[in-house]
Amino acid sequence: MEVVELGRRLALGDDDWMDAAACKGLTHLFFPAPAERPQARQRREASARHVCASCSVRAD
Repeated sequence: MEVVELGRRLALGDDDWMDAAACKGLTHLFFPAPAERPQARQRREASARHVCASCSVRAD
């Protein structure tokens, strides 16, 4: 397992950021349904980008 770089060095297993993430519980926005149509993909991805942009734990 590798240490992840998110603007600061994180210790292995340091996943406290997940509790404050805007995407918590929104898995459906980041993983498509089988046979997703192009228009549905565009809407889902736009929603996902909006969530990410508003996230306080996002590393730029």
